[in-house]
Amino acid sequence: MSTCETTVIVAEEEPPSKRPKIVPSCAPRRDNEPIITSTCASKSPRHPLCCSTGYPLEIVRASGQYVYPSNGEKYIDARSGTVWHCHPDVVEAGRKQMETLCTNSRFLYDSMVTYAKRLCATFPGKLSCCIFTNSGSEANELAVQIAEAVSGGSKIVALRGASHGHVMTQRRLTAASSDLACPVPQPDVYRGEHRDPGTAGELYAVEVGKIMAEQDTKVAAFIHESVSGQTAYPQGYLEAVYRQVRAAGGLCIADEQQGGFKRTGKHFWAFEAHGVCPDIVTLGKSMSCGHPVGAVITTRDIAEKFAASGVSYFNTFGGNPVSMAIAEAVLSLVEGEGLLAQVDAVGSFLREGLLSLMEQHTCIGDVKGAGLLVGVDFAKDRESKEGDRKLASSVVARLQEDHHILAAASGSVVTFSPPLCISKEDCTSIIEALASILRKLTA
Repeated sequence: MSTCETTVIVAEEEPPSKRPKIVPSCAPRRDNEPIITSTCASKSPRHPLCCSTGYPLEIVRASGQYVYPSNGEKYIDARSGTVWHCHPDVVEAGRKQMETLCTNSRFLYDSMVTYAKRLCATFPGKLSCCIFTNSGSEANELAVQIAEAVSGGSKIVALRGASHGHVMTQRRLTAASSDLACPVPQPDVYRGEHRDPGTAGELYAVEVGKIMAEQDTKVAAFIHESVSGQTAYPQGYLEAVYRQVRAAGGLCIADEQQGGFKRTGKHFWAFEAHGVCPDIVTLGKSMSCGHPVGAVITTRDIAEKFAASGVSYFNTFGGNPVSMAIAEAVLSLVEGEGLLAQVDAVGSFLREGLLSLMEQHTCIGDVKGAGLLVGVDFAKDRESKEGDRKLASSVVARLQEDHHILAAASGSVVTFSPPLCISKEDCTSIIEALASILRKLTA
């Protein structure tokens, strides 16, 4: 075992109906207008942390693919992106570890090493080193630090409109202009500049090369989500961009926050569908069924160069015993026999149902994503393909209020990312609910 500030674990060298508004903290509001904070519903009319996630629900418990608010009703969770709510094996693993040892990462314990080896064994190539964090945002922050230290570059190539977290570095990555970001177009074959699936991948990759060449400083890395409900990569795009970035001395970072742990139904990791192997992979979300855990996976060579660069990294609770116990229990669930085929079958069923709705409703312009990460892109008309943000927002509100289904909207796209244990029956409920809503909203 090799360590870097006690947080780098090296596995095998070559492993086998009301919708709340976002209210500024200084704005007045009506007495009953809801504000959602980052942790709970707030009674304060001036709380500075607020976000809108649909009409507020106070969730008191969850099980499998369902959540139960304080109103006593059952809701289908089609937005959290977890593996399984409150699985008894995961709950027991956390409880047992809490009774035995709950401390920070300044000590050595076997569970960190054991889980790191099992996790790294799921990756291809030389991805064999693991650094634990407390979230996906932290993992992406660290990945950028590693890329800058190892490559000597300072620019990060990132897709416009992508989401890699909410710490300052990630917000700068997707900004229109910053000293860190080198923003490139989304390779969108639906409403982007290049729409022929046969040639779009190469053409969008050429644009990335041109933008990189215009930078006045060296590119450190290219970061991308491996899959999302917002867009789909055309054939050959990632392969071509990886070649250009590596030729320029940069590293390639795959953000598997949403697509990892078999969510696409085809591979353990979503990047595998594109025939590429990243230099760094970042994890979060599904990693621990709601417990705060994240990780950076990289090669031994990159980890050792980062350690030798003089950049010190330590994470007080990253990789703590409780997090490791819970994450390993989740990994056992994901590695269970038949899950990949189940996700593929149920995801295909959901996608086919949504495509059927697209044939019936012209307001659906496109259905995107893979497996159990699917997006429905609403358009004002199919000729202009202008996104219909208002309709997408209304659909999410109606799903929640009228049909007890939780989904997410980003721009004109409604995304469904349910727990991996969701059933075809639940997907039927989603499809039928969406059909009912569209009949009413577009009548």
